[in-house]
Amino acid sequence: MGALLGGPRRYSRIKATIAGINPKMLSLRLRALERWGFVTRTIYPEIPPRVEYALTDAGRTLAPIIAAMVAWGEARGTELTGTGGTAATRDSSACAMLPTAPE
Repeated sequence: MGALLGGPRRYSRIKATIAGINPKMLSLRLRALERWGFVTRTIYPEIPPRVEYALTDAGRTLAPIIAAMVAWGEARGTELTGTGGTAATRDSSACAMLPTAPE
């Protein structure tokens, strides 16, 4: 969700900001966030089709929580990864902490 705080993003741009996430996991997380009402998925009728993801009003209410998670990760980046916190590490950590959706 941290990748969407700056506004709508295409799938490839979201993937590029999250280090180490595989396409299947990212798709599953985005679908779950959409089902829970935190993210919208907009398909534009173009060739090739363009799909953008954006935070809903409910998703934007989580911005302070995400910012706190990022700050926590920055403060403890070396402890957690052994390499220090980077933007990609912070975003993937925040995404990985989301629970999976019940089927």
